[in-house]
Amino acid sequence: VDAFGDIPFDLLYATQRGPWTLGLGMVGSIPTGSDISSENWLLGPSMLAVKTEDWGVWGLFPFHNQKIGGDGSEFSVTSLQYFLFYSLGDGWQIGTGPTITYDWNATSDNAWTVPVGLTVAKTTTFGSTPVKMNLGVEYSVVRPDSFGTDWKVTLTISPVIKNPFQR
Repeated sequence: VDAFGDIPFDLLYATQRGPWTLGLGMVGSIPTGSDISSENWLLGPSMLAVKTEDWGVWGLFPFHNQKIGGDGSEFSVTSLQYFLFYSLGDGWQIGTGPTITYDWNATSDNAWTVPVGLTVAKTTTFGSTPVKMNLGVEYSVVRPDSFGTDWKVTLTISPVIKNPFQR
Protein backbone atom coordinates (compact mmCIF):
# COMPACT_ATOMS: atom_id res chain seq x y z
CA VAL A 1 0.00 0.00 0.00
CA ASP A 2 1.33 3.40 -0.95
CA ALA A 3 -0.34 6.02 1.21
CA PHE A 4 0.32 8.83 3.66
CA GLY A 5 -0.22 7.59 7.23
CA ASP A 6 -1.54 9.36 10.30
CA ILE A 7 0.49 12.29 11.66
CA PRO A 8 2.04 11.51 15.07
CA PHE A 9 3.22 14.30 17.35
CA ASP A 10 4.79 14.80 20.74
CA LEU A 11 4.99 18.01 22.72
CA LEU A 12 7.37 17.90 25.65
CA TYR A 13 8.63 20.45 28.14
CA ALA A 14 12.04 19.42 29.46
CA THR A 15 14.45 20.90 31.97
CA GLN A 16 18.11 20.20 32.74
CA ARG A 17 19.04 19.04 36.27
CA GLY A 18 22.81 18.40 36.26
CA PRO A 19 23.46 15.43 33.97
CA TRP A 20 19.71 14.65 33.80
CA THR A 21 17.13 16.00 31.38
CA LEU A 22 13.60 15.50 32.72
CA GLY A 23 10.41 16.22 30.83
CA LEU A 24 6.61 16.02 30.84
CA GLY A 25 4.29 16.37 27.90
CA MET A 26 1.79 14.74 25.61
CA VAL A 27 1.74 12.56 22.51
CA GLY A 28 -0.95 11.98 19.95
CA SER A 29 -1.89 11.31 16.37
CA ILE A 30 -4.04 13.08 13.80
CA PRO A 31 -5.87 10.92 11.22
CA THR A 32 -5.23 11.66 7.53
CA GLY A 33 -8.14 9.75 5.99
CA SER A 34 -5.76 7.76 3.75
CA ASP A 35 -6.04 4.03 2.98
CA ILE A 36 -3.79 3.25 5.95
CA SER A 37 -5.18 5.80 8.41
CA SER A 38 -6.47 4.55 11.77
CA GLU A 39 -9.29 7.14 11.48
CA ASN A 40 -8.64 7.94 15.16
CA TRP A 41 -7.63 11.04 17.02
CA LEU A 42 -5.17 9.93 19.74
CA LEU A 43 -3.87 11.79 22.79
CA GLY A 44 -2.04 10.88 25.99
CA PRO A 45 0.67 11.76 28.51
CA SER A 46 4.42 11.37 28.09
CA MET A 47 7.50 11.64 30.28
CA LEU A 48 11.23 11.73 29.62
CA ALA A 49 14.31 10.94 31.70
CA VAL A 50 17.70 11.18 29.97
CA LYS A 51 21.15 11.02 31.55
CA THR A 52 24.24 12.24 29.77
CA GLU A 53 27.45 10.37 30.60
CA ASP A 54 31.07 10.85 29.51
CA TRP A 55 30.66 7.84 27.19
CA GLY A 56 27.23 8.71 25.76
CA VAL A 57 23.58 8.95 26.76
CA TRP A 58 20.80 6.69 28.10
CA GLY A 59 17.21 7.12 29.16
CA LEU A 60 13.52 6.25 29.14
CA PHE A 61 10.57 7.76 27.27
CA PRO A 62 7.23 6.31 28.51
CA PHE A 63 4.03 7.46 26.81
CA HIS A 64 0.40 6.46 26.28
CA ASN A 65 -1.92 6.96 23.29
CA GLN A 66 -5.68 6.81 23.90
CA LYS A 67 -8.48 7.23 21.36
CA ILE A 68 -10.29 10.52 22.01
CA GLY A 69 -12.33 10.62 18.80
CA GLY A 70 -12.72 9.35 15.28
CA ASP A 71 -14.37 6.48 13.44
CA GLY A 72 -11.64 3.81 13.89
CA SER A 73 -11.57 0.88 16.26
CA GLU A 74 -10.85 1.34 19.96
CA PHE A 75 -7.22 2.20 20.71
CA SER A 76 -5.32 2.30 23.99
CA VAL A 77 -1.58 1.57 23.87
CA THR A 78 1.11 2.23 26.49
CA SER A 79 4.69 2.41 25.21
CA LEU A 80 8.18 2.61 26.68
CA GLN A 81 11.11 3.60 24.53
CA TYR A 82 14.39 2.72 26.19
CA PHE A 83 17.64 3.94 24.70
CA LEU A 84 21.35 3.74 25.25
CA PHE A 85 23.88 5.26 22.83
CA TYR A 86 27.66 5.13 23.02
CA SER A 87 29.57 7.99 21.42
CA LEU A 88 32.21 6.96 18.87
CA GLY A 89 33.38 10.54 18.24
CA ASP A 90 32.95 12.94 15.31
CA GLY A 91 29.13 12.83 15.69
CA TRP A 92 28.87 9.01 15.37
CA GLN A 93 26.99 6.84 17.88
CA ILE A 94 26.07 3.18 18.23
CA GLY A 95 23.33 1.93 20.50
CA THR A 96 19.74 0.88 20.83
CA GLY A 97 16.38 2.64 21.09
CA PRO A 98 13.41 0.32 20.45
CA THR A 99 9.91 0.83 21.85
CA ILE A 100 8.09 -1.77 23.97
CA THR A 101 4.29 -1.58 23.65
CA TYR A 102 1.28 -2.95 25.51
CA ASP A 103 -2.12 -2.94 23.76
CA TRP A 104 -4.85 -2.66 26.43
CA ASN A 105 -7.55 -3.81 23.96
CA ALA A 106 -5.78 -6.98 22.80
CA THR A 107 -6.02 -10.43 24.35
CA SER A 108 -3.24 -11.16 26.84
CA ASP A 109 -1.48 -13.40 24.26
CA ASN A 110 -1.34 -10.52 21.76
CA ALA A 111 -0.87 -7.48 24.01
CA TRP A 112 2.92 -7.19 24.21
CA THR A 113 5.51 -6.23 21.62
CA VAL A 114 9.09 -6.37 22.95
CA PRO A 115 11.83 -5.52 20.44
CA VAL A 116 15.60 -5.45 20.80
CA GLY A 117 17.78 -3.67 18.30
CA LEU A 118 20.99 -2.06 17.14
CA THR A 119 21.27 1.45 15.67
CA VAL A 120 24.06 3.45 14.09
CA ALA A 121 23.60 7.24 14.24
CA LYS A 122 25.39 10.28 12.86
CA THR A 123 24.80 13.89 13.86
CA THR A 124 25.90 16.48 11.33
CA THR A 125 24.79 19.86 10.02
CA PHE A 126 23.09 20.89 6.81
CA GLY A 127 23.79 24.59 6.54
CA SER A 128 23.29 25.79 10.11
CA THR A 129 20.72 23.09 11.02
CA PRO A 130 21.90 20.14 13.14
CA VAL A 131 20.47 16.85 11.82
CA LYS A 132 20.60 13.38 13.40
CA MET A 133 20.35 10.37 11.09
CA ASN A 134 19.66 6.88 12.48
CA LEU A 135 19.78 3.53 10.69
CA GLY A 136 18.63 0.64 12.84
CA VAL A 137 17.46 -2.94 12.83
CA GLU A 138 15.10 -4.45 15.42
CA TYR A 139 13.91 -7.96 16.21
CA SER A 140 10.72 -8.49 18.23
CA VAL A 141 11.40 -11.23 20.78
CA VAL A 142 7.74 -10.97 21.87
CA ARG A 143 5.09 -9.93 19.34
CA PRO A 144 1.36 -10.28 18.73
CA ASP A 145 0.36 -13.43 16.85
CA SER A 146 -2.41 -11.71 14.91
CA PHE A 147 -0.32 -8.75 13.77
CA GLY A 148 3.35 -8.22 14.39
CA THR A 149 6.62 -8.17 12.54
CA ASP A 150 9.66 -10.29 13.31
CA TRP A 151 12.19 -7.80 11.92
CA LYS A 152 12.09 -4.07 11.27
CA VAL A 153 14.61 -1.76 9.60
CA THR A 154 14.29 1.95 10.38
CA LEU A 155 15.80 5.07 8.87
CA THR A 156 15.13 8.29 10.78
CA ILE A 157 16.24 11.78 9.82
CA SER A 158 15.62 14.34 12.57
CA PRO A 159 16.45 18.02 12.14
CA VAL A 160 16.89 20.03 15.33
CA ILE A 161 14.47 22.96 15.13
CA LYS A 162 14.76 25.93 17.46
CA ASN A 163 11.98 26.21 20.02
CA PRO A 164 9.93 29.28 19.01
CA PHE A 165 8.79 29.75 22.63
CA GLN A 166 12.30 29.90 24.10
CA ARG A 167 14.80 32.74 23.82
